[in-house]
Amino acid sequence: MSDDRGLPDDRDDELPPPVPPEARHPGSVGKLRRHRIDLTPLTTSADFRRLFVGQALSEFGTQITFVAVPLQVYVLTRSTAMVGLLALARRCRSSCCRSSEERSRTWSTGAGS
Repeated sequence: MSDDRGLPDDRDDELPPPVPPEARHPGSVGKLRRHRIDLTPLTTSADFRRLFVGQALSEFGTQITFVAVPLQVYVLTRSTAMVGLLALARRCRSSCCRSSEERSRTWSTGAGS
Protein backbone atom coordinates (compact mmCIF):
# COMPACT_ATOMS: atom_id res chain seq x y z
CA MET A 1 0.00 0.00 0.00
CA SER A 2 1.11 3.56 -0.54
CA ASP A 3 -0.22 7.01 0.25
CA ASP A 4 -1.10 9.77 -2.23
CA ARG A 5 2.59 10.74 -2.65
CA GLY A 6 3.64 7.22 -3.66
CA LEU A 7 5.44 6.47 -0.40
CA PRO A 8 4.88 3.16 1.36
CA ASP A 9 2.33 3.18 4.17
CA ASP A 10 4.16 2.75 7.49
CA ARG A 11 1.05 1.95 9.49
CA ASP A 12 1.27 -1.70 8.50
CA ASP A 13 4.79 -1.98 9.93
CA GLU A 14 4.22 -2.73 13.61
CA LEU A 15 7.16 -2.93 15.94
CA PRO A 16 7.39 -5.89 18.27
CA PRO A 17 6.73 -5.14 21.94
CA PRO A 18 9.77 -3.93 23.89
CA VAL A 19 11.83 -6.65 25.52
CA PRO A 20 12.99 -6.07 29.10
CA PRO A 21 16.78 -5.96 29.57
CA GLU A 22 16.81 -9.19 31.62
CA ALA A 23 15.31 -11.09 28.70
CA ARG A 24 17.78 -9.65 26.18
CA HIS A 25 20.94 -10.90 27.83
CA PRO A 26 20.03 -13.20 30.69
CA GLY A 27 23.61 -14.40 31.13
CA SER A 28 25.18 -10.96 31.53
CA VAL A 29 22.65 -9.77 34.11
CA GLY A 30 23.26 -12.85 36.21
CA LYS A 31 27.02 -12.25 36.03
CA LEU A 32 26.61 -8.64 37.13
CA ARG A 33 24.46 -9.62 40.10
CA ARG A 34 27.22 -11.87 41.39
CA HIS A 35 29.64 -8.92 41.48
CA ARG A 36 27.48 -6.38 43.25
CA ILE A 37 28.52 -5.02 46.63
CA ASP A 38 26.77 -6.41 49.69
CA LEU A 39 25.54 -3.38 51.61
CA THR A 40 23.84 -5.39 54.36
CA PRO A 41 26.41 -4.51 57.07
CA LEU A 42 25.96 -0.80 56.35
CA THR A 43 22.21 -1.04 56.69
CA THR A 44 22.08 -3.30 59.75
CA SER A 45 24.93 -2.12 61.99
CA ALA A 46 25.17 1.48 63.17
CA ASP A 47 28.67 0.87 64.58
CA PHE A 48 29.93 -0.48 61.26
CA ARG A 49 28.31 2.43 59.44
CA ARG A 50 30.16 4.90 61.70
CA LEU A 51 33.43 3.03 61.19
CA PHE A 52 32.94 2.96 57.41
CA VAL A 53 32.13 6.68 57.18
CA GLY A 54 35.04 7.57 59.47
CA GLN A 55 37.48 5.52 57.40
CA ALA A 56 36.14 7.00 54.16
CA LEU A 57 36.57 10.56 55.47
CA SER A 58 40.06 9.76 56.74
CA GLU A 59 41.09 8.33 53.37
CA PHE A 60 39.62 11.35 51.59
CA GLY A 61 41.66 13.68 53.82
CA THR A 62 44.81 11.65 53.20
CA GLN A 63 44.36 11.88 49.44
CA ILE A 64 43.73 15.63 49.64
CA THR A 65 46.95 15.98 51.66
CA PHE A 66 48.93 14.08 49.03
CA VAL A 67 47.95 16.78 46.54
CA ALA A 68 47.75 19.88 48.73
CA VAL A 69 51.17 19.74 50.42
CA PRO A 70 53.25 19.44 47.22
CA LEU A 71 51.09 22.12 45.63
CA GLN A 72 51.64 24.43 48.58
CA VAL A 73 55.41 23.80 48.49
CA TYR A 74 55.46 24.66 44.79
CA VAL A 75 53.36 27.81 45.26
CA LEU A 76 55.61 29.04 48.08
CA THR A 77 58.97 28.20 46.47
CA ARG A 78 58.22 27.99 42.73
CA SER A 79 60.76 25.17 42.72
CA THR A 80 60.09 21.72 41.34
CA ALA A 81 63.29 20.59 43.07
CA MET A 82 61.73 21.34 46.46
CA VAL A 83 58.65 19.36 45.50
CA GLY A 84 60.94 16.50 44.53
CA LEU A 85 62.76 16.73 47.88
CA LEU A 86 59.40 16.61 49.62
CA ALA A 87 58.52 13.45 47.74
CA LEU A 88 61.92 11.96 48.66
CA ALA A 89 61.39 12.86 52.32
CA ARG A 90 57.98 11.20 52.27
CA ARG A 91 59.47 8.08 50.71
CA CYS A 92 62.31 7.91 53.25
CA ARG A 93 59.94 8.50 56.14
CA SER A 94 57.57 5.78 55.03
CA SER A 95 60.39 3.26 54.55
CA CYS A 96 61.93 4.17 57.94
CA CYS A 97 58.59 3.82 59.68
CA ARG A 98 58.00 0.52 57.96
CA SER A 99 61.38 -0.87 59.03
CA SER A 100 60.96 0.34 62.64
CA GLU A 101 57.52 -1.29 62.78
CA GLU A 102 59.06 -4.53 61.54
CA ARG A 103 61.80 -4.30 64.17
CA SER A 104 59.31 -3.67 66.97
CA ARG A 105 57.18 -6.60 65.82
CA THR A 106 60.23 -8.84 65.74
CA TRP A 107 61.24 -7.85 69.30
CA SER A 108 57.72 -8.06 70.70
CA THR A 109 57.23 -11.59 69.40
CA GLY A 110 60.61 -12.75 70.71
CA ALA A 111 61.81 -13.73 67.24
CA GLY A 112 64.84 -11.44 67.55
CA SER A 113 66.40 -13.48 70.39
